[in-house]
Amino acid sequence: MRKMFVSLMVAGIVSLAVTWPAAAQSSAAEVKIPFQFIVGNKVMPAGRYLVSTQTTDWAVVLITSLDGNAVAAFTSTQAVPHSARDGSDAHVTFRKYFGQYFFQGVAVPGWDVREVNVTKEQAERTLAKLNLLSADRADSAK
Repeated sequence: MRKMFVSLMVAGIVSLAVTWPAAAQSSAAEVKIPFQFIVGNKVMPAGRYLVSTQTTDWAVVLITSLDGNAVAAFTSTQAVPHSARDGSDAHVTFRKYFGQYFFQGVAVPGWDVREVNVTKEQAERTLAKLNLLSADRADSAK
């Protein structure tokens, strides 16, 4: 468990170069993600992304490529209790399952931390659908 936690913290938290409008109620952040990742059932290549909200409370997040790849994905999120961000840095987090990164959440100054609930079992099923599991793992995911 500790190894997974350390792996998550080291590999999963990406510090962002964020461009924020002056208003505290910003609804978008520019991020650079150095690895391929999965949002829902969509594989997103490494690159620069705009992470924005589609609702007033960040309940639905849109992740759009800024590299001209015409790649975008929506996901719903849940607030993490007692997690309002007061700092000036935003960041996104990922969880790694079976060698693949899954979008886990976003933290934006002035807003609650938002997370996507992805379990190991859900990740395994998603990877099987995307043909990203080894043959022995794919059989166990069915």
